[in-house]
Amino acid sequence: MVLFDLASARRGAAALVCAVALGAAAPCQDPGEAPAVWDRYQVFLWTFGDRALDPALLTTLRSLHVTGLNREGTAPAAALRAAGLGFYVGDAAGKGILHLREPDFQPHWDRYWKDRDPRHLERPHCPRDPAVMRRLLEHVDRVLAAQTPHRPVACSFGDEISITRRLIPLDFCFCPYCLAAFRSWLRERYRTLEVLNRQWRTDFEAWDAVVPFTADRIKQRERRMAPAAYALGPWADHRAFMDETLAWTLEALRARARERGVAAPVGFLGGQAPSAYGGYDWGRLLAAVDWVEAYDQGGAMEVVRGLGPDVIRVRTYFPAGRGEGANRHRLWKYFAHGDRGAILWSDREVLDADGRPTAYALGLESALAALTSAAARRIVALPVADDGVALYYSQASIRAGWMADSRRDGPTWMKRFGSYEVAHATQMRRRRAWHRLLEDAGVQYRYVDARAVAAGRGLDGVRLLVLAGVSTIDPAEEAALRAYLERGGRILADRVGAALGALLAHRRAAILEAPVLRYLTELERGGHLPAAVAEVTAHLERAGIEAPCRARATGASAGCFEVLRRPAPDGDYYFVLRNRLPEEEERLDAEAWEREDPVRVEFPAPVRAREVFGAGRWEGRTLEHRVRADRPWVFFVERE
Repeated sequence: MVLFDLASARRGAAALVCAVALGAAAPCQDPGEAPAVWDRYQVFLWTFGDRALDPALLTTLRSLHVTGLNREGTAPAAALRAAGLGFYVGDAAGKGILHLREPDFQPHWDRYWKDRDPRHLERPHCPRDPAVMRRLLEHVDRVLAAQTPHRPVACSFGDEISITRRLIPLDFCFCPYCLAAFRSWLRERYRTLEVLNRQWRTDFEAWDAVVPFTADRIKQRERRMAPAAYALGPWADHRAFMDETLAWTLEALRARARERGVAAPVGFLGGQAPSAYGGYDWGRLLAAVDWVEAYDQGGAMEVVRGLGPDVIRVRTYFPAGRGEGANRHRLWKYFAHGDRGAILWSDREVLDADGRPTAYALGLESALAALTSAAARRIVALPVADDGVALYYSQASIRAGWMADSRRDGPTWMKRFGSYEVAHATQMRRRRAWHRLLEDAGVQYRYVDARAVAAGRGLDGVRLLVLAGVSTIDPAEEAALRAYLERGGRILADRVGAALGALLAHRRAAILEAPVLRYLTELERGGHLPAAVAEVTAHLERAGIEAPCRARATGASAGCFEVLRRPAPDGDYYFVLRNRLPEEEERLDAEAWEREDPVRVEFPAPVRAREVFGAGRWEGRTLEHRVRADRPWVFFVERE
């Protein structure tokens, strides 16, 4: 599944970029051209740039299975290519625009906190300002002129980019450029002012008078309404437009990189969880990049994997507090889920003052050796299979969910910072609970974006569509989902809302009775709700979905292990790994990570399997092995 028609979306973005951002007479290169694809797992060492790249150092890095380094901006890269190492370009668009520095952001937050006056909501360095866009493009030009001759492996425009600052809620941007572009955007969506006023419940007399509502203003207007009756358009449309602004900016930068001859994947690092603020509408962002790093918070890893199967994903690893078992486990886990690289933080932790490997580096060596091996190279580009299950990604519901969650905060809603949201936001917890429920039921899944569904795309091969926390749905979506049900698909939702009532009355739609949020809470407490897994399994069976195999610790119930399948032309690669919550991973010590557990995998029919990173061989319906907690059992099943 591809979220959008990427080629069409990128051609449209190229035309927009040429006309609005670049201001160039020459036509842009179509950014829909496929970037260079990584054919092996990449291991980048992040360096501060103050260590000499002498031959001894580079030899040491190769012995640690490091395949490249970062080069920030125009930092010299020739020595790396001469030594057979690659590199990625970091902060190619500079610092301070895509990622607002605290001295730029905080005064606006502080002033708005005091008097809630929208005049404080003009974003510093707004990319809708043509002068700011010119600065971004000129900086990209300088960096690419220096680095393109050395053939970078990838190019990152920035780290932890955001419309605000990470996920901090602030209603940027009310600058004149954003307001003018917002009004044009609204006219395309609503066509007439009468329709807009009816949908927004407003009485604007002219398009030039239209202004968005802040969160405070919409909360004040809707305070006596039940959440199901909210009319959030004046606020939610502005948030959608600002999400579009971040994606539009990335498309402009990617088009410039292609125009300047960059064939490598381009994107950004430090991506945040799906949210109402920050610009993190992942369905839109993933159509604007070729590679990305997203922090595994609020279910973001699975969202990005599902919505952007063709986008190259990497992850940054930091020294673990109780030994490197957690990082070895995560390296394997994210590789099993389709990651194609790792960024090791940093040269000051990987190497000591004399350039020798540290305990942190040596603790990762076995995993990195396997992931950069010839065996891993045969797997790295293979897709992660789903089992006919998809979760519905609705950015509109994410916004509505944020508004409902923040209702109890009163005027302190501005303090719903990212760390608080990840731990408490209902939408994020609901998403994580569904991931684990499906995994514990033995199946894998993908995501489908609401906009793709409304356009008639994305549901091919989906037998069961899960509406996780969906609270708002537009008429085009409802019509597409009803047609999906009539074609024989099934829908499983975890809540009933006014927007879903008619849809969920269909004979092929159902409501999960098990308490989804409690399922995650019980896991966090070390407990389990087997009845919830049994109910999900029953719905899977009604949809004709059978888990390809069942994995469990010998003598234990299901749910201890996750199984991922990577189809190849002549068979399937299976990864069987411990399924732990991130909170649990942090608590385990080195001894626990190194412990082996007996595992059995049961197939519906006999198979012949061989171990991929070992010499084991098995035949039959039941395969048994002892699996270490810090690495998965990886085997290949030949296709008949």
